[in-house]
Amino acid sequence: MMYYRKALMLQTYLERTTAGVDLEAGLGFDEVSDTRGFDLSPEARAQADLKFTYVVTCQIYGKQKEEQKPEAVDIALLMQRNEALRVAFIDVVETLRDGKVNTEYYSKLVKADINGKDK
Repeated sequence: MMYYRKALMLQTYLERTTAGVDLEAGLGFDEVSDTRGFDLSPEARAQADLKFTYVVTCQIYGKQKEEQKPEAVDIALLMQRNEALRVAFIDVVETLRDGKVNTEYYSKLVKADINGKDK
């Protein structure tokens, strides 16, 4: 599924590089369709970001992360490797109010930033 983003980036890159080029004017297809570095193109990345985000849910990710379980490390690694990946989970916050423990539940959606931290 994550290859879909790369396909969108490649499509954008090819559309931008072949725009206005007459393929019948004697240029070979190889000369026009050089795709090396397409994933570094800011335009291609921006267009893919507009069209594709992959959201999964791991409702216990917050608890796993807090307990430093290997599953949380694996999820963080997936988010680092796939910048279009978002993880939704339930965050549990316990506070002391009027001598009673109050439990609140929040839905969170995170992605990895460039340093690999949740954002």
